[in-house]
Amino acid sequence: MSAKDLSFRHYDVTDGLSENTVNCISQDHRGFMWFGTNNGLNRFDGTSFKVYNFLSDNVIKSLYPDKERLWIGTGKALYFLDFNTDSIISPKILPFNDLCYNDTGAIIDIVKCGDRIFLLDAAGRILSPDTCIMKHPSILSSQHWHTIASLNDRYILGISTEGMSVINPTEATIVSHMSKTHTDIPMDLFYADSMAVVTYGNDKRTECFMITSDYRIKPTYEMLYPAADIAGSHNNSILLGTNGQGIYSTYGTKCFNTANSNLSGNVVTSIFTDRDGNLWVGTYRDGINFHSPVFRWFDRYTIDNGVLSHKLATAIMKDGPILYIGTDGGGLDIYNIEKRRLTNLNTGNSDIIGDDILSMIQDGGDILMISYTKGISRFSPLTGKFVNYPLKNALLWCLSKDPDGKIWALGKDISVFDQATGAIKALEHDVTASCIGFSKQEAWVATSGHGIYVYHRRSFKQLRHILQGQDIRTFFIDSHGNKWIGIKNRGLSILSDLDSIMTFGPDNGFTASNVVSIQEDTRCFLWIATDNGLFRYNPTNRHFRRFGEYDGLPATFLSNSSHKTDSILYFGSNQGVVKVNSSYINFNNISTPVVIDKISFSGSDTTIVLPDSNMSVELPSNLNSPILHFSHPAFISPENIRYDYTLEGYGNQWHKIGPDHKISLPNLPYGNYTLRIRFRDSNGNYNKNISSVSIYIVPPWWRSRWGVTMCAILLSLAIYLLYRTSLHFKNIKKKAREEERKNAFEHAIEIKTPITDIVSTDKKLMDRVLDAIDRNLSNAGYSVDELSMEAGISRTNLFKKIQSLTGMTPAALIRSIRLKKASRLLIESKLNISEISDAVGFGNIKYFNKYFKEEYGMTPSRYRAEHCQDIP
Repeated sequence: MSAKDLSFRHYDVTDGLSENTVNCISQDHRGFMWFGTNNGLNRFDGTSFKVYNFLSDNVIKSLYPDKERLWIGTGKALYFLDFNTDSIISPKILPFNDLCYNDTGAIIDIVKCGDRIFLLDAAGRILSPDTCIMKHPSILSSQHWHTIASLNDRYILGISTEGMSVINPTEATIVSHMSKTHTDIPMDLFYADSMAVVTYGNDKRTECFMITSDYRIKPTYEMLYPAADIAGSHNNSILLGTNGQGIYSTYGTKCFNTANSNLSGNVVTSIFTDRDGNLWVGTYRDGINFHSPVFRWFDRYTIDNGVLSHKLATAIMKDGPILYIGTDGGGLDIYNIEKRRLTNLNTGNSDIIGDDILSMIQDGGDILMISYTKGISRFSPLTGKFVNYPLKNALLWCLSKDPDGKIWALGKDISVFDQATGAIKALEHDVTASCIGFSKQEAWVATSGHGIYVYHRRSFKQLRHILQGQDIRTFFIDSHGNKWIGIKNRGLSILSDLDSIMTFGPDNGFTASNVVSIQEDTRCFLWIATDNGLFRYNPTNRHFRRFGEYDGLPATFLSNSSHKTDSILYFGSNQGVVKVNSSYINFNNISTPVVIDKISFSGSDTTIVLPDSNMSVELPSNLNSPILHFSHPAFISPENIRYDYTLEGYGNQWHKIGPDHKISLPNLPYGNYTLRIRFRDSNGNYNKNISSVSIYIVPPWWRSRWGVTMCAILLSLAIYLLYRTSLHFKNIKKKAREEERKNAFEHAIEIKTPITDIVSTDKKLMDRVLDAIDRNLSNAGYSVDELSMEAGISRTNLFKKIQSLTGMTPAALIRSIRLKKASRLLIESKLNISEISDAVGFGNIKYFNKYFKEEYGMTPSRYRAEHCQDIP
């Protein structure tokens, strides 16, 4: 096991961890990781930390999860985190023995035996929820217990002041015992595979004991390990955490520390292996270290590890144990993988044609390479000599050999290189060729800005010119004959037989804009190097999986810098070479379902924590825009997992939300819904575990049965009141009109005949006359003829009747009533003089002023001014 075998990913306070000293680590039944620190409890799902720091004592010493709760031992007492309510509770509200929370002090260890939990407190007592083991009389009743560990479903191991014991906790008896030979106080007890490991710290050597099938304790004197504080296991190896020397592994007796690995700190405080075989290491003040077997998928060749002399790896070729790496500015690097020896050849120490080596191919036993501005150079590994073919004004960046052995040289022109003469023959000028691929009889040359030229390989005759005007940076033909192209800033596309293209983008999981190189592994997976990491394409389910910074890879790769040897792929980047062990790369299907944590609401501070079971919630009508937040334990590549949801009762179709961990459901109508969440793992396959929550939006009170009834009653009452009010106002208006007509006769007209006589003789006629004038008051063209027709009397008789009753002609009567109405409007309204003139039927304001002055002895303006002063 080398230092590389334990490479780590790091998490600390900058990632959301509450504190960088990690005292204990555990994993619950849902897959979440839990970390106890010197400043609170942390839950981790692979993406973010959730911190619980509201305990009275935030120093977490021990953790143990069961299906209902997380047992939390602090420096002062015992607490629980209830998974259903996601809240910290005290054991005092549970039916536990008083010894479990009265004067318990720090909880040192928490273990499970069978269906019961057992605790070790700072007083040296072994406690359980319903009994205190050491309160029972026994030959060891006076012992002070230092540490305990779970042995199996029946027994636990314990170390006391007297030695090590196998304990039956149910019967509170000692099954077997081995007395101590020294007085050192143990710091940790770890048991795995019949082996008990006891650490003492303080430069005291770690002890190992075998537990036999009949539960006897036997020392293993041949297995002596260095001093350590804590112990754990990983991949059949015992790991010891030391106080300043990192991690000691019993497999190969290796030590991993900050000097020979990327371990974040040398003071190790906790070690834990999760259910998927991943290793978690807590440190003192240096956060968490995470190691997974998948970290062996990739190797890096860089300046730092002595493989390269220059960071820009622009060309790669492997021949046996020798890796040839062309650099942009540093010449040719030759690295012997077996001997771990680097040789650099450049223009200063060899006859190489140039230091900017952009492409290499193997030609027989030699290696052909090109220099961007100088030409082509042939290198013999046997002699170490170069033969150069200088090319005047050459601008070359790609060499490729077709199945017939012809060598194509690409650059500013499309050319063919003659190995015998060292000359090149240009097939097309000034097209900026970028790369080339070969089918059965054809050569496909991609260019930057001129599309693809298709040539007959043997005759060099141009057959087609397609995708003209396109800036194509990458071209690759896979083992199935599919033609893949990378167009500048347009991601990855596949070319059909009809010369049309289908582009892959974020909806397919491909999130890069520019493709720089493509290779195919032995399982027919495509590996695509881009400006946004490295992607693997699964042709079976058409799924892309990204590898990047999270996997220890650079984000930016270089054009046409790649090489394939069996199942090993090499890609050049701006930070050296990436080696891909493609045959190792297999993703375990994630079996843990999504956990829906809580619901928040748009425009509200309200938050509802969802229980771990019985996932249903009832929401009032004013909280009908829920935002559901969920977590999903996934630690290898959480950024590659994609989530979908469907809302049954509201369309039922599946919606893609990518890697986001929240779902917004704005403005839901009242009713019943079921939200379901599914996910695609890193293999691109949908997992069968679908999480769901039932949501009931309560209708507003006015949409409930009693609300509808009440609204119907109120609506009927409102209609009735409206009708009565309308009728009342109609009567008021009617009386007002009658009063106005009466006033018009009494005050505005010289009436020869008394009103009583008019009423008694011609009331009906005068009502018709006055009503007709009132309806047409604003009509400036209203005539006596129209009045006689509406009154139902001839013009002559109308003239005689009105003359006899009022002493006026019908025309004068109409004008008098208009002037009366105008006088009222001048006092009661805010209309100007012109508007009032139009309102009472005077088409010309000049005539209105003339007749008004004749009637009232003053102009309308003066009339308004004098009468408005009298109004309080």
